[in-house]
Parts: sequence; C-alpha cells; structure tokens
Amino acid sequence: MLSGRALWTFGLTFGVLGVTIAAIVAAVELITERRAILIKHVESEAVAAAEAVASVVSERERDIRNDLHRVIDARKHAATRERQLEIVRSHLIGMNRSSRRYLRLWYLEEGEVVTEVSGFLASDVPLPKVSSAELKEVDMEACASPGTIAGFQATVPAGSPYDSLRLIALSDKEGEASVVMLVNMDVLFDALQARATLGLDLWVVDVDGSVLVDPDSPWHQEVLAAIASKPNGQIRMGAPPSLWPFSNRGLASQVLVWRSIAGQPLPWITAVAAPLDPVTRQVHAVASVAMLVAALVLTLSISVAGLLFYFWNRQAQLKESLATLNTIDRLREQLLHLEKLSTIGQVAAGLAHEMGTPLGVIAIRIEQLLEKVSDERQKNALAIMRGEIDRINRIMRQLLDSSRPAAARMSELGVREAALQVAELMAERYRKRKIDLSVEVPPETRIVANPDQFQQVMLNLMVNACDACRAADKVKVVLQPRVDQEGRVGIGVADSGPGVPQEIGSRVFEPFFTTKPKGEGTGLGLTIVREIMERHRGRVEFVSGAQGTTVTTWWPMPQRNALLLT
Repeated sequence: MLSGRALWTFGLTFGVLGVTIAAIVAAVELITERRAILIKHVESEAVAAAEAVASVVSERERDIRNDLHRVIDARKHAATRERQLEIVRSHLIGMNRSSRRYLRLWYLEEGEVVTEVSGFLASDVPLPKVSSAELKEVDMEACASPGTIAGFQATVPAGSPYDSLRLIALSDKEGEASVVMLVNMDVLFDALQARATLGLDLWVVDVDGSVLVDPDSPWHQEVLAAIASKPNGQIRMGAPPSLWPFSNRGLASQVLVWRSIAGQPLPWITAVAAPLDPVTRQVHAVASVAMLVAALVLTLSISVAGLLFYFWNRQAQLKESLATLNTIDRLREQLLHLEKLSTIGQVAAGLAHEMGTPLGVIAIRIEQLLEKVSDERQKNALAIMRGEIDRINRIMRQLLDSSRPAAARMSELGVREAALQVAELMAERYRKRKIDLSVEVPPETRIVANPDQFQQVMLNLMVNACDACRAADKVKVVLQPRVDQEGRVGIGVADSGPGVPQEIGSRVFEPFFTTKPKGEGTGLGLTIVREIMERHRGRVEFVSGAQGTTVTTWWPMPQRNALLLT
C-alpha cells in the first residue's frame, strides 16, 4: 500500500497534468469554435448584403418599370403621330430631370430610334456611347418578353467613372414600341458602401466580372477568381490556420463567403471576407503557453510516478516477505497444535480403553444395588451415580471416535425416520424444561450415509440445540429448500435460543471449545460432526444470530432422488 504522502503527491501531480491537458484541449476547441463562429458571421453578412442588394434592386426596378410604362402609355392619349412623339419626349425629359440616375433615353418603334434625350452631365465628363447595334439588341430582348425589363452591360470607355452602367428596356404589351435607357447604377449601392466599414471586406460584382462595390482589399484577384467558379460558395484565402499551438501557419489567412442574388432581372454577386488573425491570435498564444506548461508538468509527472512506483514496488516486496514469514510461523504453530492434539488423542484413547472395564464393573454393581435398595434417597443417589457413569462413557466414546474413526458403511437412509428415533430418545430428557423438539422433514427425503454416524450427528446437534434453549423455546429439524452446487441436500437443526456471540462463533469447531458451564460439556461435539461430514464428503454450516442458531449438514443424495429439491 502507498503511504498517505505518496498518494497525495501522486494525485496532485496527475491532477495538475489532467488540468493542463484539459486546458490545451479546451484551447484547441475554443480556436475551432471561434473559427466556426467567425465563418457563420461571415456567411450571415454575405446573406445580409445579398438581401440588401436584392431589396435595392427590387425598389429601383419598380420605379423604373412605372416610369417606362408611363412613357409607353402616354402616346395613346394623342390623336396624331406628331403629338404622340411630343408627349413621349416630354415624358422622357421629365423622367431624366426627376431621377438623376438616367444618363440617356431612347424611344424605339420596330427597332428604330424615334427620339432621344440626354441626361444631366458635367461638361468635363464625356457621355458613354451606345451603338445602334446594342440598342437593337436590347429592343429585341424587350420585345421578346413584352412587359418585362431586360438589362445588359453597357459599353463603358476605359477610364470612365461610369463603371456600373446598364441598358434597361421595357416594351409595350404588343411589342411594337420600347423605351431603352442608359442608367448609372452607382446610386443603387450607396447603402452597401456603409456596410464595408464594419470591419469586413465587401464586394458587389456583376456576373461578367465587373466590380460595382470594391473595398480595395489585397485579396481582390483571389475574390474575383473564387466567385467566378460557382454561384455560391466558401473558401479560405491563404493557408488554413494550424491547430498546433506552436505553429504560426495561416494566422494571416481570410475566409470568404459569397452569395448570388437569385430571381433578379439584373443579377449581382455579393462577397464578404474577414481575417482570422484577430479572432485566433489571443487564444493561439494561450494554447502555446498551455502546451509548454503541459510538457513540463508531464516530464515532472513521469519522474514522480516512476519514483512512486519504485517505492511502492519495494514496499510490496517487503510486505510479501513479511507475509511469507507470518505464514510460516502460523503453519508452525498449527503443526505444534496438531501434534499436541494427536498426543492428547492417543492418551485419551488409551485412558478411555483402560477406564472402560472398571466403569462397566461399577455400572453393574450400581444396577445390582438399585434392585436391592428400597430407600428412595439411596435409590436417587445411585441413579445419579449411574447417570454420571453414563456421561463418562459417552465422553470416552467420543474420544475413541475422534481418535480412531471407523470406516463408514454407506447406505440409503430415510432422514425423517432416523431423526425421529433420535428425537424420541431425547424428548423425555428435555420435556421437563418444556422445550418443543420436532422433526419437520418430508417423508420422501432420503440421503446416502452411515446410519449410526447420521444418528450420532443428529444427537450431537440436538443436544447442543436443546442445551442452548430456554424454557418454552423450540428446536426443529428442517430440510433446506434448495440443494447446494454439488447436489447435496441440507438437513438443519434450528433452535430459538439466544444464539452464539459473533466473536466466538468462528471457534465452535475447535476441539475442546465449549460455551457450556464447566463440567457440562467436552467441546468435542461439533468437532466430531465436522469429521463425520468430511468422511461423507459433505460439509457443515453454522449460522447464529439474535433469533437463534441453525447448524446445517449437507449430505449426498441417492441418484434417483437428485431432482427432488431442484
């Protein structure tokens, strides 16, 4: 066993090691969790930006659709062709003045430009040119789906401030006339520019690759290459961060998420990127320190554990040696005790044999005196003498049986009949003390035993039980409800006496040990019972408590009755 100090040191060392390892695992999990939170945040920002773009586009589309419908429908209120064109032109001019988004407007009929209106531009900013081929293409697209807005990327000169121009067209229901306008889309993204100042890089890119909103990020080319590969996705720009705390790989990388705006007549893609470094650097530093501390604690723990194991092993060897010496001393004492018992048995056997003849002569003389004496007092005295001689003879027989056990002649035996014979012999002796002696064994119960030795066992157990009882107590011979593991039947003698104290219960089978008063017991009864049971390859159990004592002997059964109690 380890000492208290060794156990305390061992527990403290591995406790610190466990806490350190747990801190490292928690740091790695925290890095992973924080990275997942960041990616989720970037995804939510991309979705929010895409929804904002979609909202602005939907609002502008509704306004543009209403304006175009008013232009197309205006010509229906004039009777002459010239008046129709005047009304259309006045509406186009009004649209350009009210909404400073329109740079140029055309009214086309059957693919031909009928009238044109220019927007309000600074004198030093040239207006982008639009070829007639482009106008016809937009007109054809609009007429193919009357009432639906059609949009195209306009031709933008190199170096022009108009990097987000659109040609938008709407035809009448019959497809006979169209209004085509050149729109400056920068105003559509004013609200999105504010989102780019939240600490995240934001892009709004056209499907053809032209950038509408650009945060001037160093990852510009990587973003364009990423979002051109598929409509929606997520990548990590640069090397992914390492989970190993001592590694600085990937601390400057960024995560990028992009979403396309589906269901819009003028589709765009929004992309959001965020650096991982601000999120993971602090946790990364803590994990590095924790890993270093863990290495030191692990080294110390292994050293301490090795020393503790050495001392524990040494202590175990010493205890094993002491246990071996104690075992040798105990066996030596037991051997001496057995030699003494053997000597006592031989002497007792010799005494019993030598004293048998004189005691027999004395018993005969007492029987003769009993027949001749008429005085009651003298008869009582002689009867007492006769009883004491009988008790001496019983003690001598027990000594002879223990020292020279006879070979057991086994036969099939009815338990109830044999036990009743012993109970009838003892009933008169204990009737005056009002002790109820009964046999509660089924008639069909049979065992394999020597009849004389079985009755001797029953006699010793019944005598012990009756002697331990008080007035009005009960002694019963009972059958145990189950056989044991080796198929033996249990016959128990149970009394309702005060029981045997626990501290002496383990000594009841020792030779010459008795709880009876001096002069009333030899201490050989249970010893002889155990020896008889060993000869029968059985066993004996002793159970005592506040409710009484039960001594159970387990006997072999005849083969044909082996299933009676299973």
